[in-house]
Parts: sequence; C-alpha cells; structure tokens
Amino acid sequence: MSEARFACEDVVRTSFRLIDEGHASASTECYTADATLVMAGTKEIRAEGEQIREAMRRREQEDRPTLHVVSPSWFDLDGDRAECRCDLQVYALGDPAAPPHLRTVSRVHDVLTREAGRWRIAERRITVLAGAG
Repeated sequence: MSEARFACEDVVRTSFRLIDEGHASASTECYTADATLVMAGTKEIRAEGEQIREAMRRREQEDRPTLHVVSPSWFDLDGDRAECRCDLQVYALGDPAAPPHLRTVSRVHDVLTREAGRWRIAERRITVLAGAG
C-alpha cells in the first residue's frame, strides 16, 4: 500500500507543481484520457478529456504565477483504484519583494486509476471553501 500511496500522492503533487512551473499543459499527462475535472464553489467548471487539455493550454498562456500548497492527504486504496483527499491553498505570486496573496482554500478529492502500472487521475473535484476561485 505504501508504494501505491506514494505514487498516487506524487501524481497529485506533480499535477499542481507543473502548473506552478508554467507547464500546465504537461500536467494533462497526470490525467487519464477520459478524466473528469470539476471545479465547484465560486464557479462551476466541468471538463472532460480534451477539455482539460484545452483548459491547461489556456492556463499555461496566462501570466499568472502561483504556488499550490497541498496538505497531507487522506488515502484509500482498492486494487487499481485509489481515492485521495487533501486541502489545497493557492497563492498568487507577483513582486518577489511582496508577500504572496492567498487566492483560494479548497478541498481536493481525486480518484486515481492504475493502468499498465501507471497511476493517473480519473476524476478530480476541487471544491473552493474560501477565496476568489
């Protein structure tokens, strides 16, 4: 179980890290081809498959530096399917001399599946608890 947990948490963290590093479109490799992404809270966005790729391409083109801070997660494994829940703080970065601005606090619920030995996100639901989304 610990190997699977580590692999799943690595996928979750990598998906956010790539966005922060300006490579949002590369983060789509963390998702299955038919993945579903739901952003709920201040706005509701539902994306599947190619829509996720397009959304990440648009995000990559924006000049909006961020830092995603992921809390330790709750994890449940059942064969080739895992669920992972964590809290997420997203900070807007700007002037390096200024303090970061907390944009949102969210709860993330991911369902991951293992295909050909590789874990990927099949479903992601991000519920904004506070902030502008």
